[in-house]
Amino acid sequence: MKTNKLVVFSSFCLALALASCSVPATISVDSSQPASSAATSSKATSSAAASSSKASSAAASSSAAASNSAASSSAAASSSAAASSSAATSSSSSTTSSTPASSTGTSSSEVTSTSSKTVETSQYYIYVGYYAKAATSGFTTDIVASFTTALNAHLTSLGLSAEQMATVKIEGFDGTAAEMGAAINAAADVDVVIGVGNNINSTAGVSIEEKLGGFAIGTTTGRYIARLANRNRAAVKEVYAWFQSDECKASLVSSSSASV
Repeated sequence: MKTNKLVVFSSFCLALALASCSVPATISVDSSQPASSAATSSKATSSAAASSSKASSAAASSSAAASNSAASSSAAASSSAAASSSAATSSSSSTTSSTPASSTGTSSSEVTSTSSKTVETSQYYIYVGYYAKAATSGFTTDIVASFTTALNAHLTSLGLSAEQMATVKIEGFDGTAAEMGAAINAAADVDVVIGVGNNINSTAGVSIEEKLGGFAIGTTTGRYIARLANRNRAAVKEVYAWFQSDECKASLVSSSSASV
């Protein structure tokens, strides 16, 4: 009987011992779950951190791109503004450049010569000079008288008043070509000349607007008429045109022969 109890007690102790040993095993198995959970949590955290990092990088890249775009836009705007300013300045300069040229072109052309642009002034209605060296020009005393009468008649026919006729001057200039030219220049107000040579604007040294040859004076041929420089008044041009008329040419021929 005691033996049976001992056996039973021993079995009970063994069972209790086995039960005690199995508990830690169960605990060990249970404790492995939190480790796996922790690993999972760590992976999730790492993944979240990586995602967060990528998101931050993407945000930074986007921000940098935006900054670059803004800078490019700003630079483009500045460049455009500079170009507009440059164009405006260029336009202003062109306009400024174009103003003096227009001002210069509006000088009083009605009273200035096309050659030297000197203002024309004269105390005479017309001042006619002729080459008085009869041996060269053909202007003898009677030819001078015939020419003077014809010119005065022509001017009177134009309706000139007595006051205007009083300012008509006809004067002879003698000497060599150079001496004649010097005297004409010294007189200053001579408008037209007649009986001169082709050298009026060279050897004689007289500045002219125009000249015309082929005139016969007395028995002398090949003489010239000339309109002096800066002499552009209507009266001067009218008398210069009259020199070329048959009326004037007839007055330059008389029964008296020119001296040779």
